[in-house]
Amino acid sequence: MTTGDVGALLDCHSQPLTDANLEDLTKSASEEEEETQQVVDQSGLTLERLAKLCNLAKELKEGSREWEQRYGSFCAILQQGRRSHESLQDAL
Repeated sequence: MTTGDVGALLDCHSQPLTDANLEDLTKSASEEEEETQQVVDQSGLTLERLAKLCNLAKELKEGSREWEQRYGSFCAILQQGRRSHESLQDAL
């Protein structure tokens, strides 16, 4: 730690105390916990968010079924083409 660092710390703490700073310093622990809880509630899982997740999961499930059907049809077409190709090769 240098003399400049010490001076910066002293300057930082020598600023006048504002009403907002005083309120923050005098808050009780329960008030701070309430603020923390509100932040957690805003970012946590709610019924609305759970419903949205369930709807997204349902859409993904339906989409994957559609892709699976297309994939099955595509494979059937490829097999049919392969059989036709093999039949032509056998005929030659």
